[in-house]
Amino acid sequence: MSCRKATRLKRSISVKAAHDPRSTTTNQELAIAELAHELNEATERQTATTEVLKLISRSDFDLQRVLDRLTESAARLCHADMAGITRPVDQGFYYATSYNFPPDWLDFTKNIFMRAGRGSVVGRTLLDGKITHVHDVVADPEYTFRDEQRKGGYRTFLGVPLLRGDQPIGVLTLGRKQVHPFANKEIEPIAAFAAQAVIAIENARLLNELRESLQQQTATADVLKIISRSTFNLQTVFQTLIESAVKLCEADTGSITREAGSTYLQVASYGYPAELHEFMQSHPIELGRGTIIGRVVANGKPVQIADIAADPEFTFTQPIRLGNLRTMLGVPLLREGTPIGVIVLSRKTVRPFTEKQIELLATFADQAVIAIPKSGYSRPSRSAHASSVNHCSSRLRPLTCSKQLADRLSICRLCSIRWCNRQLYCAVQIDQESG
Repeated sequence: MSCRKATRLKRSISVKAAHDPRSTTTNQELAIAELAHELNEATERQTATTEVLKLISRSDFDLQRVLDRLTESAARLCHADMAGITRPVDQGFYYATSYNFPPDWLDFTKNIFMRAGRGSVVGRTLLDGKITHVHDVVADPEYTFRDEQRKGGYRTFLGVPLLRGDQPIGVLTLGRKQVHPFANKEIEPIAAFAAQAVIAIENARLLNELRESLQQQTATADVLKIISRSTFNLQTVFQTLIESAVKLCEADTGSITREAGSTYLQVASYGYPAELHEFMQSHPIELGRGTIIGRVVANGKPVQIADIAADPEFTFTQPIRLGNLRTMLGVPLLREGTPIGVIVLSRKTVRPFTEKQIELLATFADQAVIAIPKSGYSRPSRSAHASSVNHCSSRLRPLTCSKQLADRLSICRLCSIRWCNRQLYCAVQIDQESG
């Protein structure tokens, strides 16, 4: 049939349909049904969005619960068979949530970490920083995660980046068991879910940072209050310091040692088994490469041993065996650049301390130095003491809420630690402007 004849036939059919009441009624019914379906989908999306935002805004905000709900809602509303959200750790990106993946896939992927690359949908999304849509992963020559695909049973796979600025901090993935590409109207709401996930993750990060800062400032204030008293017990200061350091730096044990001639003696500990405590009390520590204290004193700066069991130079093994210790961090107590003691934290698993934790332990070391009287001096003068307090406070990370945090969370701002009437207090100003 020629194009001209086909056109005339179409026009003829259209004219007949226009004069046929039954045809008009049918078209109207189809249009109404389509509009009703679209309205129902829009309502479901709005309901899901509202539920997630309510979870984010709750005072007992639980990030895992929010991400689980997001994952399920995205799969359900976009007609996916399975879905998940990946998040980063040191080894790479792992699945923090999963919805409707087979148990075999869950067991297989729990120890698999993905990085930016062409071999997986997650990797491509991280690499490009934009939505990745593979219509059929089986037919994709670059896709190399074949075992995961077989155990998961998916064919069509979609990845949407969770972006903090231009930096991907995760990927929202959706899969279908059949080769059935996602439509544009299905992909659009997924991008909205990804944005909600970023809000939830950022809220959790900011809340954690605030909580850590408050804990650190409170611990610092507690110790400095003890030091500021007209009479104070040095042992109480040491014990409070090491207990706070262990808890805030997520260590298992901790100790403070002081110089005693050519050796160092333990003066305080926290988390030690009774047998280890007794051993350390009766065994002065000789300086040298065989102990972490010897290395800290020799270097005059923080020293970390990621795994003592793998360090051939470490010879002070008896306390390590008694405490079952693996990772150790030591920070010097410096007075005028000279070590007068060492504060040590340990973990029973191989898990190195972070830079932030090392910096925090250095702050505790500064506090210990403030508390230790100088030779021939019973107690620092008030002016010298205040100067030391200011130095210690300056080492702390300022707890001033960023505008982003204040706008989002509407919380208080800790202004400073001040000296007044020989008492240390924290001035807290409520930010009235944020809400």
